Amino acid sequence: TVILGNSSQPATFGKQSGPVALTSPADHAVVTGQSPTFKWKDYMTSGSDESYDVRNYELQISQDRSFDTTTLDDTNIDLTQYTNPTELLSNGSYYWRVVGIDETGRQLTWSPIRQLTVDAVAPTISFLSSDGTAVDQPLLIQLSAPMHPVNSGTIKVVPVGLTNANAVPGRLVIGASQTLYSFFPNQPFATGGTYALRLASTVVDDTGNPAQIGGGP
Repeated sequence: TVILGNSSQPATFGKQSGPVALTSPADHAVVTGQSPTFKWKDYMTSGSDESYDVRNYELQISQDRSFDTTTLDDTNIDLTQYTNPTELLSNGSYYWRVVGIDETGRQLTWSPIRQLTVDAVAPTISFLSSDGTAVDQPLLIQLSAPMHPVNSGTIKVVPVGLTNANAVPGRLVIGASQTLYSFFPNQPFATGGTYALRLASTVVDDTGNPAQIGGGP
């Protein structure tokens, strides 16, 4: 308490407890993987020289903005970032916030709420053609979502039991949509032969999830 000028009225200055400043993921971010890393600034950076000392942080993640129920509520985070050691978040929309906890165990001021979307499902590449396809017809290939890069260098048609080095030479041509392709071999397929799709390098969807081969040969 101090006396200002000649005033007889005391003025009391309390410590500040402003909100923690969140850094990542950004608000409305789309993240891959089921264990994204959440980061925020050190509390003293968020407040001022008169801020409370922070003992640790609490992170809440919820699928409703009111946080009536939580997917995660960790009250004992010592660092300014958090990554769950197990796969925590399935595909969907989530909200998250952080609060500092002072030396007495009291919550200070919650950060603003951020929203994020988890897109962690691996896209698939599979044959659309069925058994009995004519040896002189192209093989139809279906993508579960638009991906890149998709070409004859990244996706191979290989006789079952052999390696990518024995891939059938040919052209991979996009069809009527970004998820439909045709593979035209340079020579007819072998009668009775069985062929499988193989990935020769990484192919990802628009959010960075690596593709997998789906279905059978």
